[in-house]
Formats: sequence, structure tokens, C-alpha cells
Amino acid sequence: MWLVLVVHLAMGTAAFALRLDGLSALAAGVASTALLVALTASLLYVNRKPERVIQAVTALAGADVVVGLAALPVSAALHADLGPEAASGLPGLLFLVLLGWNLAVAGHVLRHALDAPLPLGIVIALVFYVLSVNVLHTLFPGMG
Repeated sequence: MWLVLVVHLAMGTAAFALRLDGLSALAAGVASTALLVALTASLLYVNRKPERVIQAVTALAGADVVVGLAALPVSAALHADLGPEAASGLPGLLFLVLLGWNLAVAGHVLRHALDAPLPLGIVIALVFYVLSVNVLHTLFPGMG
């Protein structure tokens, strides 16, 4: 689990470095990884499944890394000085596809961790995503 979390932190830092300075990008990477662990562990402890925390966190962080690798060039294109049409063109569409893929994979992992239906897992993944984005934008206003 620890190796995957370190890679998740590095991937997050690289992604945040497209929008933030070095130290802020590192802090955002730490915050993102901490949110992943805290939200997942809290969910599983509340649902009396603490034995699944390590497996679920490892799977979620690993999936984020894989999707993050695919998303780095897309994010770079979105955040380059391409003007407002970049978000409505191919980079914006690719970002939405990658986001959907990430939510589907995370929902699948959460579904198995909770012994719940897939739609519930996807809803929980979406809630995690919205919470994480809001927390990160609050902590690091330069991201938006």
C-alpha cells in the first residue's frame, strides 16, 4: 500500500504542478492522497469493514495513478495557453472520458469493498470526487 501511495503522491504532485508552484503542488498532492485515504477509511469503518481499508485504498490509489498517467497530457493541453476553446474541444472531451473512466473504476472498487451494487459505488465515487475537488480548491485557490 505504501509504495502505491507514494506513487499516487508523485502523480498528484506532477498534475498539480501544471497549475501551482512547486511547494503548493507538493502540498496539494499530499492533501489529495490524504483525502483518498481518509475518505475511504472513514467509509469502510462506518460500514464495519475495516479489514478492507488497505485493499481498497491500494486499488483506488493504483487506479488513480493509471488514469492520471493518461490524463497528464490532456491536463497539460487544457492548462496550456490555448484559450477558452480548449475546454470545449478534444482536450475537454478526453478529460470527461477519463473522468468517467476513473469514476467507473473507483465505483467498482468501492462496490466490492462495501458489498454494494455498482450504481451505489459510482455515486460514492462521485461524492468522493466532488468533496476532494471542493477541499482542494478551498485549500489551494490558485488551482481554479
